[in-house]
Amino acid sequence: MNTKPYRLLIFGAGVIGSVYALRFAQSGLDVTILARGKRLEALKRDGMKYNDHGTIKQISIKTIEKLDNDDIYDYVFVPVRYDQAESALSAIKHNRSKTIVTLTNTIGYDAWLDIVGDRLLPGFPGAGGDIKEDVLYAQFGSEKHQGTVFGEINGLTTERVKELAQLFESAGLHYEIQKGYAGLPYFAYGARDRQQAFLYERRHGGYRDGKKRKHAKQDRRRY
Repeated sequence: MNTKPYRLLIFGAGVIGSVYALRFAQSGLDVTILARGKRLEALKRDGMKYNDHGTIKQISIKTIEKLDNDDIYDYVFVPVRYDQAESALSAIKHNRSKTIVTLTNTIGYDAWLDIVGDRLLPGFPGAGGDIKEDVLYAQFGSEKHQGTVFGEINGLTTERVKELAQLFESAGLHYEIQKGYAGLPYFAYGARDRQQAFLYERRHGGYRDGKKRKHAKQDRRRY
């Protein structure tokens, strides 16, 4: 499928961000990953190292340590934890990119909208895995399981949603366009809990246990 030459930024080099960066890079898309500290050093030194059915491979990927306001991308993906989201969005508040795709769980968008306005395009990751000794062990959602979910808060299928869907198709990533995001109960921690909450909401329209989840501890890791 032909797509225009999108510029993509992954704002964060943790597991989720690295998985999406890997798949986009493997598909020949123009992707940059923002990283810091030892992870940035490893990516600059060795590229993205990943496990491919037991074989450790490497792919070159562009990196930045800081996002300038006039460094514009078609899509900025923000795959950070819920308790890091406001900080991450504040860090890119003045960047001029028009679409910011959050890939995390939440119970509301008012605070995020206050920061980035209608550039916000909420999403939920359909990928996971682990990083061990700078090697990425990636897992992707499939048709039998949850792929990446995204959609406008107002439920409209806008041009940017259609283009993002086309981009995911070009990268071979399963996805679902969610119509009407307000109030979805993604405030859960741990990939299994998040997926269960997501599936329950789709089937029953309510919280899995009838309560909003509280995070057990403050995550002090940097994105």
